[in-house]
Amino acid sequence: GNALLAMAGPVGWAIAGVAVLASGISIIKGLNDKKRLEDIFTLISERDVTSYRLAVVELNERILRIKDETRKLHSANDDIRGFGLDYNKMTEKQQFILGSYVNLMLASTRLLVNPILGLQPKYSERDFDAFVSYETDADKLKLYTEYKELIISLANLLYKIEMDDKDKKLLLKSFKKNKKMLEALDISKKDLNVEVIDTVTAALQYKYTASETEEA
Repeated sequence: GNALLAMAGPVGWAIAGVAVLASGISIIKGLNDKKRLEDIFTLISERDVTSYRLAVVELNERILRIKDETRKLHSANDDIRGFGLDYNKMTEKQQFILGSYVNLMLASTRLLVNPILGLQPKYSERDFDAFVSYETDADKLKLYTEYKELIISLANLLYKIEMDDKDKKLLLKSFKKNKKMLEALDISKKDLNVEVIDTVTAALQYKYTASETEEA
């Protein structure tokens, strides 16, 4: 659980993270504050469950395609046995068939090695680097460098989760009092401050804007 939580991607946060993070709710005294924290963690869980359901659909589709293409490759292996080993001595038809089978083999390989979209980080190191590249303030750049992994992890956790300033302060308070989370991420209370949360918000807003621009 701790190892998974340390990952920047959604798998780390959702499988181990929400359970560990939610354990901090009991520390909060106010009923309204507890309810708001529960709502935030519920939104995070629902968001990631949706991602995993899409991932399951993609995995099932890949399994079917892999089975189908495995049969085709077995057939191809039988077909080309009589072609010989010298491509230049093959007939034009044999060369065409061989080329189509090579393409089939490459496509089959991609099914095995291409990442599952639903399991990819919602906020990547590439997103972070793009965000940082436009910053000129030396103090902010120092903060980004020092807390890079934490910022990326929190950006994945809070991706597409709408929060106001009160929510952010409440979440920060629960984080700082949550020993399990601090131990899992190997950070101290001082690492979690308003500046870091504000940076996460700014980093996510930059990604949202960039994504909207690309879609347009």
